[in-house]
Amino acid sequence: MVTAGRATCIVFSDDDLPPEGSDHTCPLYISVGCLGRRVPYVILDNGSALNVCPLATAIVLSYAPSDFSPSTQTVRAYDSTRREVMGTLEIELLIGSTTFVTVF
Repeated sequence: MVTAGRATCIVFSDDDLPPEGSDHTCPLYISVGCLGRRVPYVILDNGSALNVCPLATAIVLSYAPSDFSPSTQTVRAYDSTRREVMGTLEIELLIGSTTFVTVF
């Protein structure tokens, strides 16, 4: 499911399952583009995760630190260390033929 702003999402039903049903091992391929560039890896989420865009990735996508909006948020990493975020960044993602504005 991809959410952006409102409850816009990609949803699958039982009718979309292959003949093997939910026990199938068929992969789900999603292509994502941003600013005319292909994003090679995408993490699918159930809505409980935080969208993180590393600074190096933002720079490759032609964003600068000045493009980030201020944020006072603190993130706890898997090893329980706390990290302050640089800020938030709204990025337009092209998923299939639909564009989603996503906050990172």
